[in-house]
Amino acid sequence: MGAFMGATVGLTMGLLLGTYSVLRYGPGHRGYLATVGQTMLMSGASFSFFLSIGSCLRNEGEVPEVSKNSGRKLLYLEQRKYSKYV
Repeated sequence: MGAFMGATVGLTMGLLLGTYSVLRYGPGHRGYLATVGQTMLMSGASFSFFLSIGSCLRNEGEVPEVSKNSGRKLLYLEQRKYSKYV
């Protein structure tokens, strides 16, 4: 999931930066489309790589499953502890 999100963000940023670069400095010897495409691919690969690593690090540990009633039970016990009528 991180790689897909990174690729999407990277391609979008590459499109914006590549278009700006071509309009500002000219396309160079490769042409407009090749220059913007190369910028998009480089940016997309970079963002995808870093976000996939971040996603792996974030999901490395197992999160214990919490039962649905544990919160209610705790709330009931806290109310009972401070209530003088129970």
